[in-house]
Amino acid sequence: MDFIVNNDKYRQKDLRIKDIWDDINWIYEKARLKNKPKFILIAQSSKEEKLMVNYFFNIIGYELPYYSFVSELILKRVIDNIRKQTRNQVKENIFDNIHDTLSPNQKNSDGLTDIHLSKKIYDLIFDYLYNQVFDQIEDNVYDKIFKQVQNQGYDILSQVKNRISEKVGNQIYDQTGYKISEQSSTKAWHRLERANQLQWDEYGLGFAFNSSWLLLYSFLEKIGIVQNDIFFRYLEFLKKGIWSIQCFDEWCIVTEFPKKIHRDIENRLHSLNSSAVEWKNKDKNYFIHGISFKRDLWERVVADDIDPFEILKMQNQEQRQAALTIIPLQNLLKRTKASCISSFTRSNIPQRSNECVVENQKLNFSNAVKLFEIYGGYFNFEESMKMINYFCPSTGREYFDFVPPHINRASQAMAWKFDVKEEDYINNFVVET
Repeated sequence: MDFIVNNDKYRQKDLRIKDIWDDINWIYEKARLKNKPKFILIAQSSKEEKLMVNYFFNIIGYELPYYSFVSELILKRVIDNIRKQTRNQVKENIFDNIHDTLSPNQKNSDGLTDIHLSKKIYDLIFDYLYNQVFDQIEDNVYDKIFKQVQNQGYDILSQVKNRISEKVGNQIYDQTGYKISEQSSTKAWHRLERANQLQWDEYGLGFAFNSSWLLLYSFLEKIGIVQNDIFFRYLEFLKKGIWSIQCFDEWCIVTEFPKKIHRDIENRLHSLNSSAVEWKNKDKNYFIHGISFKRDLWERVVADDIDPFEILKMQNQEQRQAALTIIPLQNLLKRTKASCISSFTRSNIPQRSNECVVENQKLNFSNAVKLFEIYGGYFNFEESMKMINYFCPSTGREYFDFVPPHINRASQAMAWKFDVKEEDYINNFVVET
């Protein structure tokens, strides 16, 4: 997804309604819907999208959580159908390619192979590998941003309200001639300010929801495995800069791509120098290793002079652990008066080293794995905190991670981290990253 989002080739400077009108109508037609949209709203951030929808529904008098049956139908009748068709085409083409590459003496009477790779067995293998691939490439950026936006509620500045009112009002007027009165606008905001959180129930339409399979199939299309006109049209529509789409009976709202997305080496939303997500309207989302932070808290955490003691007082456990990972280990240990309660050093090279490691790659198992304890009473916590400090034997990079408080041995902590038995970790485990 980041290649698309951060590449100006696919991110137009200004998404124009006239450039996507035919595409939106095409999607409604494919979903066999009675009505086509009378107007399209364009938002420039996820938060702006939610505010625009909530604001407009309150203008027309809806006060219940907003549920889009139209988006549900489009998802089932169009998007899921595109995905299934393309998936089946990939499956069939790969099977045909395998069959065509076999020599005559490798095929038996049923036209398959002597190892009895029947169509049924092939389908089972393909389905398993397919699911494994998507588990690896699935992108949950939208979910992370959505939760952060939802939790912010309606505590927004008056200039933001004015911007939303003006944007919704102008876009509707330009397309329909209908003008929202100032009185209606004021009443809508008064109703919204009484809400605890953004009301929203949406379906997965757009690049933000479908990036993993869209980009995979886009690659397969380039190498000739996928040939599907409907898939190609939908993909080209999204490449115009469509982050998400939500469709209703007579209107829809489209959100443009973010300007930038920053991640860490584990593909989590992350930045210590700026917001992890930056939008065209200057809205920003802040994350540290995939954990959401409000801007003021993020700024305190990333400051060079942040005191680890202040971080340890954070009530949110996920934020506390994410923030602690950016503090130099020795500073953290010294300031928290942490004590080493267990250490482990390999006495022999693991049994599987020769099997798993590339030939001539040197592994260093001489660094001790250490388990530290931070006394909970020092910070008024119910339990003490424990963390494991270790080095990758191939890269030499130092890591530390928090582990459950019931763990008392360094080797036990590493076994828990990698979800293996302690005995297997000691004897067989190789790469620690």
